Amino acid sequence: MANPATQPLSIVADVIVNASPSAAIQPTFNHGLIIGSSPRIPSATRLIFLLQGSWQTTMATAGYLTTDPEYIAMGMYFNQAEPPQFGWVGLQNLTAIQTAIPHSGNPGTGYAVGDVVSVVQSGASLGQLAVATIGTGGTVTGLNKIIGSQGTGYSVASALSTTGGSGTGLEVDITAIGETKLDALTACRAASFAWWGFYIIGSTASDHEALAAGVQSMTPPAFDFGHTWDASVLTGASGNVLSVLQAQNYGRIIIFYSTTQNGVAANNAYMAAAVMGYAMGKNTGLAGSYFSLANNPLVGVTPEPLTSTEISTISGIPTAGTTGNNGNVYIGLGYNPSNGSSSYQTMQQGVLPNGKFFDQVLFMDMLISAIQYAVINGFQSAQVGRTNADQTMILNWVASACEQFVGIGFLAPGAYGGSVPILGLNPGDPMPNGYVVMSAKYPTPRPAGRAAMPVYAVVFEKGAAQSVVIQVNPVLG
Repeated sequence: MANPATQPLSIVADVIVNASPSAAIQPTFNHGLIIGSSPRIPSATRLIFLLQGSWQTTMATAGYLTTDPEYIAMGMYFNQAEPPQFGWVGLQNLTAIQTAIPHSGNPGTGYAVGDVVSVVQSGASLGQLAVATIGTGGTVTGLNKIIGSQGTGYSVASALSTTGGSGTGLEVDITAIGETKLDALTACRAASFAWWGFYIIGSTASDHEALAAGVQSMTPPAFDFGHTWDASVLTGASGNVLSVLQAQNYGRIIIFYSTTQNGVAANNAYMAAAVMGYAMGKNTGLAGSYFSLANNPLVGVTPEPLTSTEISTISGIPTAGTTGNNGNVYIGLGYNPSNGSSSYQTMQQGVLPNGKFFDQVLFMDMLISAIQYAVINGFQSAQVGRTNADQTMILNWVASACEQFVGIGFLAPGAYGGSVPILGLNPGDPMPNGYVVMSAKYPTPRPAGRAAMPVYAVVFEKGAAQSVVIQVNPVLG
């Protein structure tokens, strides 16, 4: 029997499928960068990306030796009990132009402020300088380095010719070479936004102070893992690096005290790489993955044989009510008679110079990023009007990001501890979800412009209990 004549259903119900654009993937916060000065990476390349299972091969292919500090430090980074999956190695170029001045005999003519000139020296390349100040006739009176374009292969010299710029005849004297650690960090950030944590090999007290200041305003955010071997931190002497960082209230650097103990603990020279590896390995972003540094062991690091007074001076523990200089230590706890060593080896306390803790900064950075990406992805998937109903969509996007961090364990039910009411939220009000997301309604008439109403996300950090006082009351039988 022939099929009856029929027409497609689309005559009545025409369904059109529009595939939504893929949402942008938010950045990860489990990539660590180790910067060293071994001349294995071309300065133009600056960084090499590494994977946990193949980092040795990748570094060897780039020319790194197993005795290079970067290779040893990367071993500390990747060899933690829960190893990170990703890493980066970067270059601090010690043959880059650091400072230069116009040669007194040939300052050139016709130059303008902002001109960029390239410095010519045999065996060197890519070094550029910016004209900072000029005199009569466009003679050059001052030059600035251009971070990331300081070149390679340079040496201190005078009367070097230049090319480029709007003038002619400029010769320069290179008065110092070698990137500072902050120069190298800035160039590495320009080369990639993928990494969050970093450790720079061989950083001294003055380096830590410069890096702590520089990283505070770095975009995207970053975090400095450091250690010091300065004996002055043991006594709390005036001007020691921990007290200086504490006085400046820095919050994007962590410093551990670590020494090689006269060569017995050689790898302690790279302790900060192990701390960063522990943190980047633990930060999976999965449900229940919230962690803190305190009371956790490191692989490849030897505890420091510190007295209780020295530990208290550095970190405040175990003296109740003190903070010391907000530094950190890796110590042994308890005594194991079977081997004559400590029962536990742990990091203490994971505190930052400003008194906050490492996990607060890491997970807040992650939360802020998640909120930003949730909102921008939402704007790309839906047309949002300036109405109260559409404002609810924005609130839901923010709430969905906050909910993710309840699952991670960073946020938990609590109460609003602020001193100032925010819209309908008052001090002491319960926050059963661990967060409250709110905004005012649109007034009538609406304000000019295209901005939505401001959104307030109040969150309650669960925090981590790192010590406990237990009172035991014995009862005689």
